[in-house]
Amino acid sequence: MNSPSTPLAHPNQTVTDWLILGAGISGLVLGSLLLERGDSIQILEKSRGIGGRLATRRVPLPDDSSRIAQFDHGLPVVELNQPEAVRILEKLLGESTLNSWSWPQALTWGSSALRVLQPLPGMNALAKAFPASSQVHRNQKVTRVQYDPHTQLWKATTQEQVEFSARRLVSTLPIPQLKEIIRNSPIQLEDPLPQELHEPEYISSINVLVIPKEPPRLRFTRWPSPSITLLLENQWKGISESVPCITLSISPERSQELFDQTDEAITQAILSELQEELEIEPMVSQVHRWRYAQPLSPLDEPFYTMSFHDHAYLHLCGDYFGASRMSPIERAILSAHALFIMVS
Repeated sequence: MNSPSTPLAHPNQTVTDWLILGAGISGLVLGSLLLERGDSIQILEKSRGIGGRLATRRVPLPDDSSRIAQFDHGLPVVELNQPEAVRILEKLLGESTLNSWSWPQALTWGSSALRVLQPLPGMNALAKAFPASSQVHRNQKVTRVQYDPHTQLWKATTQEQVEFSARRLVSTLPIPQLKEIIRNSPIQLEDPLPQELHEPEYISSINVLVIPKEPPRLRFTRWPSPSITLLLENQWKGISESVPCITLSISPERSQELFDQTDEAITQAILSELQEELEIEPMVSQVHRWRYAQPLSPLDEPFYTMSFHDHAYLHLCGDYFGASRMSPIERAILSAHALFIMVS
């Protein structure tokens, strides 16, 4: 029997060309580009789902479990303003798929984006459509990494002491999570990190999901209250077939204030702000928190490579890299693509 400190062999373990930490949009884009080139990959994801903030939640009604409310909540709306980001998604997902997910209703609320996406049957369908989604190992939280100069292989060990190996290593994780892994690992940086990576700052985010007792009057509005940046009714959006349900996206400032409060306290505080505009009596409510929703000051470079002793390199990409004028999802897409070009 293996002791708790002995790494276990994964049943399907093979040495691949690439090991990617994180199955958010960057990991899926990079992995799909590498697969298209013919490289072998493994993607390790700590959660049971993939896509990061491309999140869709199904909630049954308490009095009728056959009726399901379906919410898009991490990113309720995807607006793409960068032509290159649209081109990359068309290349990986297919132009017809992307066109079928375009959202004409966006014109009614004045969006100026090149493309507004309404993935059906929900935002997580966008994540699952990437070719690399089939190469994701879920529920695999990486706790340490190490490099063997003799075999020239990277190894990642998970919380369950499962070990994965590859020739190259990429992290798309939030920087604080990656730094914690490195602190627990027998590797040593050759050069100090730039200030932006040494002390990274992130904006937290909260979304409140509500199944109201009565269908709401409003279907979509920006800033319905000082603390709510977006109200979206998911049946109107087209992803909740039979049950009206509301996603409320909370402002960064208010999210920071409420982040550590109870779900009940957060829901009460947020719904009370809507009473003048929209009285909502919840039948069911949930709160979802994203501690590292987006970086406060992204690094201008499109990616970054950490150098370690023994000529080991760990590549970083994701929404922490790229111009701050772009949205986080566009930075994530373009960062993964830029790293792919560099290693090609």
